Amino acid sequence: KIVKIENLKKIIQANVINIHAIFEDNGFKIVGEIIGMDENIINVQLIGEIKENIFISGILHYPSINTTCRIVYKHELELIIGSLDYTNNKNILIGSSALYEGYKITANINDFLSHHFAIIGNSGCGKSCGVASLIQNMFYYNKSMPKNAHIVIFDVYGEYHSALTKINAIPGINVKYYTTKVDTNDVSTELVSIPPYFLEVDDLALLLNVNDH
Repeated sequence: KIVKIENLKKIIQANVINIHAIFEDNGFKIVGEIIGMDENIINVQLIGEIKENIFISGILHYPSINTTCRIVYKHELELIIGSLDYTNNKNILIGSSALYEGYKITANINDFLSHHFAIIGNSGCGKSCGVASLIQNMFYYNKSMPKNAHIVIFDVYGEYHSALTKINAIPGINVKYYTTKVDTNDVSTELVSIPPYFLEVDDLALLLNVNDH
């Protein structure tokens, strides 16, 4: 839902595009994002609500004609895009905001890892680097490491080896590397070895390219 607001100053301010705005109406705080403006109208897309200091995605209430609209406050922003305290062991550091100068983007580590998430982008844009940074941040910046955390990465192109090597220096953390490449010269990498008795008849048939009995 897009709400149109009269631009009383008649000034186009490009630096407020994508900034969050708050509509306060009868105790409700409706959250929007400024998506465009001209000399007459400011367009705000509604994205959620703040209720009892919790940000809820989605709209149940709409601002009335007399609702006050303003730019988001810092304490409200933390409810929407995460706390600034990335040293808190409950939070994981994601990165720095491109919109709010000096603002660190975080997420509750349990909420983050217990839900699906995706990193999407074109080839070479830094997706693998982003994943490596998330893992590094999880262990480097937390006051206490996540307990009983087990992370498995299928690294087809060998992009994570050097990025995660330093994690081994953290007490209680161990990174192991396995490969199917039999001619590897990396002493830190172990060769994957699967005992034949782990395989079923169909597995062996596929492995040996069997085509008849």
